[in-house]
Amino acid sequence: MTFQRLTRVGGLILAVMAMFTSSSIAIAGVEDLTISNVTQVSATRVGRAVNEYVFTATVSNSAESLENVVGTVASTNPATQVVDGAVTFGAVDAGATVGADTFTIRHNRRYRFSTSNLSWSFTADEPQVNTAPIADAGADQQVNVGATVGLDGFGSTDADDDPITYAWTLTRPPGSAAALSDSTSATPSFVADVVGQYTASLIVNDGRENSTQDSALITAIFAGENPPVITSTPVSSGSIGEAYSYNVDATDADQGDVLTYSLQLAPNGMAIDSGTGLISWDPDTTGPTDVDVLVTDVTGLTARQIYLLTINNGNDDQPPSLEPIADQTTVVNQTVMAVAIGTDPEGEALS
Repeated sequence: MTFQRLTRVGGLILAVMAMFTSSSIAIAGVEDLTISNVTQVSATRVGRAVNEYVFTATVSNSAESLENVVGTVASTNPATQVVDGAVTFGAVDAGATVGADTFTIRHNRRYRFSTSNLSWSFTADEPQVNTAPIADAGADQQVNVGATVGLDGFGSTDADDDPITYAWTLTRPPGSAAALSDSTSATPSFVADVVGQYTASLIVNDGRENSTQDSALITAIFAGENPPVITSTPVSSGSIGEAYSYNVDATDADQGDVLTYSLQLAPNGMAIDSGTGLISWDPDTTGPTDVDVLVTDVTGLTARQIYLLTINNGNDDQPPSLEPIADQTTVVNQTVMAVAIGTDPEGEALS
């Protein structure tokens, strides 16, 4: 340390410690650390002949990293009193320079200040080699839809016995609005609101490092016991040149059940929307055809609707005709039989 300037006060030479620069002070006992950049923060007159000075300092490390570095300044001159000589630097990595804390001294202005009356000593800990923690998101689960799912990250460990923190994320199936109750808890929960697979992923941190991610797979199934019921009446006729449509309506007493619609028997070109049950078709031939609709819930229970669909000629369709029925003579209590014969110009089925 070198002394920067002197100030005469009341006929006495006062060493005003406004700045210390240049040569670093070798640290006794910790040979790889050096103090530098000692800078005055404040100067306060606290007595008739005494000033109090606050300084900051930096420490540089030329070798291996150290932790919990604390420097202590002492004075061998009775005129210079150390008020607060402990300077906390914390972790000082190899090749790093660290400084933030302050130290405080008081000096009698009647005596010239000498840096040779200050000395430094240090304490430090060897850095510990950290082992990353291991996350454990718990076992995979299968639950019924609507159930509250409890997650358990307490199986996560840290080899150094450091306290760990938790960070969960949740991947949901389409249509789900599920949310974690507390993503930083060791044991959050969520409601499996739709059928499908949920992935709960966990990362833990020991204050230094993150773990690798671990995940638990939660499969929500539907455990309903009621089959679906078709409630709509089929559209049983159509015409050439006109689009045919029939919306199959079905219900299921099991709340939240998902229904799927399919055609088991249908004319060429007819289609059904598997999610809504809407049947659509552009008829190209006249006559009757069978249609078989199947509705299936997530547990495999089904409902069927089979109906006869008749297609006519549309606007040019001619009405059927009925041949005359001959008169008959009979007696009381005798069974009378009459035969009705009908024909259709287009050859369509009659009823």
